[in-house]
Amino acid sequence: MQSRRINQQPAYVLHRRPYRNSSLLVELLTRDHGRVGVIARGARQLKSRYHGLLAQFQPLLVAWSGRGELGSIGQVERDGTAFHLHGNSLVCGFYVNELLMRLMHRDDPSPAIFYAYKQVLGTLADGKVGNEIALRLFERDLLEALGYGLALAFDAETGEAIRPESVYNYFLDKGPTLANGGTTSRGGVETIRLRGSSLTALARGELDDIDTLKEVKRLTRMTLGRLLGNKPLNSRSLFRERITAGTKTANIES
Repeated sequence: MQSRRINQQPAYVLHRRPYRNSSLLVELLTRDHGRVGVIARGARQLKSRYHGLLAQFQPLLVAWSGRGELGSIGQVERDGTAFHLHGNSLVCGFYVNELLMRLMHRDDPSPAIFYAYKQVLGTLADGKVGNEIALRLFERDLLEALGYGLALAFDAETGEAIRPESVYNYFLDKGPTLANGGTTSRGGVETIRLRGSSLTALARGELDDIDTLKEVKRLTRMTLGRLLGNKPLNSRSLFRERITAGTKTANIES
């Protein structure tokens, strides 16, 4: 296998863990090469040249070289200001990173995912748009980039445009079909019922209504669930822990 050398590649750290005595195994999301695994040799030493650089949510320019599945990281430099996430926004950032770690294969280029990731970090850090909205739009774009895009515009059976005032059964293997008061199950295929207005709102990226957000969350969770399998997401446990802690605090304060 031919060795390769990549220079000045825009990237973000998705995950890192100790590797051997003093190094790190770092998973990067890169603009032109997708998810990449690299070894940062000596990165855990106090005087490492990588000290303070290989942090999550920090735009980077990265060089690496090598052959095979794991490369050896070279020059790393900051490529702008880090996205500062706190509290629930930070847990949302962990959730996004975990989704990409679970759903992206290494060395499968997807600039669309890279830019969707950059956008969701900016939205979470800015705080002007709710975290729920930011996550649902990212999930929509991620599914599209992975080849599992949601059918949001047309009835899967009739081909007619989705009617906002109608109710639809959304089948995972098919898409939305007009409910007409019928069953929401078909041959064991998972499905949910939701309003046409929720489908069109997700297509437009306009998720300001609470009921719409709830329906859209059920839709994206059902679709992602098929891809993720039975192994639970660690970040969802963090969400539950924060909710539990918040409830206990509220009870004490009251």
